[in-house]
Amino acid sequence: MGPKRPNTYASQGPSQRRRTQAALSDSDSDEDGGYQVNGRVNGNRDEEDEEGGAPSTQAGAGGLQDSEIRLRSGQLARYALFQEYKKSLIRRADIVKNVLPNNPRAYNLVFEGAQKILRESVGCELVEVRGRGKGAIADGEAPPAGGKKGKGKARPNGNQEEDEDDDNAAAPTQTQKGKSASTKAYILRSILPPDLQAAMSNPLSLPLGLEDEGQEGQDSGALIQWEKGDGTSSGHIALLGIRTVILAIVMTMGRVVSDDILHAYLRRLNLRRETILPYSSTDSKEPRLTLDKYLDLLARQNYLEKVKIPGHGAEGGESYEWRWGQREVEFSEKDAARFIEVAMLGENDESSSEEEEEEGNNRRRGGREKVDKPARRKKLGDDVVRAAGGELTGKDW
Repeated sequence: MGPKRPNTYASQGPSQRRRTQAALSDSDSDEDGGYQVNGRVNGNRDEEDEEGGAPSTQAGAGGLQDSEIRLRSGQLARYALFQEYKKSLIRRADIVKNVLPNNPRAYNLVFEGAQKILRESVGCELVEVRGRGKGAIADGEAPPAGGKKGKGKARPNGNQEEDEDDDNAAAPTQTQKGKSASTKAYILRSILPPDLQAAMSNPLSLPLGLEDEGQEGQDSGALIQWEKGDGTSSGHIALLGIRTVILAIVMTMGRVVSDDILHAYLRRLNLRRETILPYSSTDSKEPRLTLDKYLDLLARQNYLEKVKIPGHGAEGGESYEWRWGQREVEFSEKDAARFIEVAMLGENDESSSEEEEEEGNNRRRGGREKVDKPARRKKLGDDVVRAAGGELTGKDW
């Protein structure tokens, strides 16, 4: 009787047999189109790629085919336009919920596809906003309310009034200063150059055809018709001008101003708290706003931040201070400085009333002095930076 053959499977032991069977099971699952991670098949994963890593370029990345990614990209572009019409922040969590409820891993591909559609077809792009409570102030410090220059620490935002769009994320700690934490919240910003926007706002010089007598003059033919606005209670172009003045005041008061001081400046323009602003878009059906309600609306739309200061009001009550809101990527501090320059000194190729008056005084005195326009503009720009308390943020066109 010959020697017995060794049992190779028995020599491996039970743990070896389990590993062999697991490998066979994994290969079977691969044939079904998925792979197992921690006991789950990839095709059933619903975790979001929070780190924003490079997505797979293979067909079906994130569970979607290329045609489906193009479809979802168009849906995201449409969703962003609707949210922007309401002046609401476009949050990543809402995008996943409304556009990619079952395929969050395809977020990066769909987002880039939507960006391409928005840039090429609409002339705008999605831009991430900063967190609340920053106000473009470096190192977490702000001048005290009222615009006086000092080095006091910025008040904590624990008492800051929360709006319906605020994040639940915790405020950054001291060790996180200087690091740009992602807010995963976006707005739409135009990428059209200002000169092109101005040209598109001009009325059409050529007639569009015969018009009815009752409709004559209602449509100027301009590509951008500011008189129609956005159809909301704050959509009139005159309200946009008031908003620009308010932002310019806040910026030149050291980027933060108390509620009382802001209203003191606005009273010089005959704008009081109870003043009903007589402007509304022709498409708006909402009642007109008072100045106080308009300021609160600007805070809800994230153009301003309204911060409570307990114990600083009349008889120890609450008071407020105002700062720039998260939409500074839409209308930046450099844009506000440009507005101040044009309002005071006119465009670069024209003289302001102040310059003309100074030239007239020189002629009456018999002097030959000329107004140095570039020097005046540079001095004004330096004064604005000094009043803001630091270099201005924004894009140079």
